Amino acid sequence: MNKKDKANAYKRLLNDDTFKLVLEEVREGQVGVFLNPNSIGEDREKAHNIVIALQSVVDYMDGVIASDIIDDRKKQ
Repeated sequence: MNKKDKANAYKRLLNDDTFKLVLEEVREGQVGVFLNPNSIGEDREKAHNIVIALQSVVDYMDGVIASDIIDDRKKQ
């Protein structure tokens, strides 16, 4: 897949309501674990790592999209 196609696919995915819902539900579930006063340290650490991983995926996709936009502007 070329860079333009990948950026377009990532845009579609980031704007997809189902994908956004999945991200939101997973994030909320992990934040709930983190905020639960009865959760143990290991569970909170795992929840924290999952939240960070989710954000890393979104940041990566945003980076590919931004890079494509920059490439388009350089071509103009």
